[in-house]
Amino acid sequence: MPKARSVKRRSLPAPISCSDVAAADKADRLDSFSSLSLRQQSALSVVALSPSLNQAAIASGIGKTTLRRWMNDSAFREEVIRTRQEAAELARHEIRGLTLRAVVVINQAMDDPDPAIRLRAARCALSFGGKNSDIQSLVAELAELKDALDVGVTG
Repeated sequence: MPKARSVKRRSLPAPISCSDVAAADKADRLDSFSSLSLRQQSALSVVALSPSLNQAAIASGIGKTTLRRWMNDSAFREEVIRTRQEAAELARHEIRGLTLRAVVVINQAMDDPDPAIRLRAARCALSFGGKNSDIQSLVAELAELKDALDVGVTG
């Protein structure tokens, strides 16, 4: 009778969860943020959300030359970029919520007894529907281009 061979089982590394990635990202962000001076930290949101450096200087009470120097500092510039990205993401979420409310209002207007209101609601719905279709086509084309680029880089 042949002896049974023992098989060494290798343990697999624990899978990385989304919360692990988010926690690491948050820790990196805190390290980066804490490397800024208190003045830089206090001016960060004003600089990130102002349309120009001149307006940021006026709103924050910090000189334009100082802000330009800070923008040349990679840690500060990266924090400004991250803050802008977070603000843009918040705005996108808000717009999605408003869009859903607008659809409900248009839907209600299409049942209005006044034919002029129904016609305007229908035009609005068709206009947004057409734009949404255009956007979906662009998203699909971008995905195809990305795939083609990925194949070109790896192939």
